[in-house]
Amino acid sequence: MEWQKYAVTAGVSMGVVGYLMSGILYFTSGIVVPFGVVPLMWAIWMAGVWGVVQVARMRSLWVLASGPAAVLLWYVIVSLGGWLFGWTA
Repeated sequence: MEWQKYAVTAGVSMGVVGYLMSGILYFTSGIVVPFGVVPLMWAIWMAGVWGVVQVARMRSLWVLASGPAAVLLWYVIVSLGGWLFGWTA
């Protein structure tokens, strides 16, 4: 059916946009984490971009989970860093 193709395309597009929007957290992390950790967080996010592109090319709706997963990973990294190493803003 034609509408299913458009629904999958819309879902995949929303997943990619959601992941890209999570990049705001990673690129502004220098406010919260030490400067030496920021490039590592950028590398993690960029590896995620590669993964999102691979999943999006398969047209899998699993890409919808990429944005919330990226935000959750950022939260875990920042929270653990604050708890273990005393990172503060």
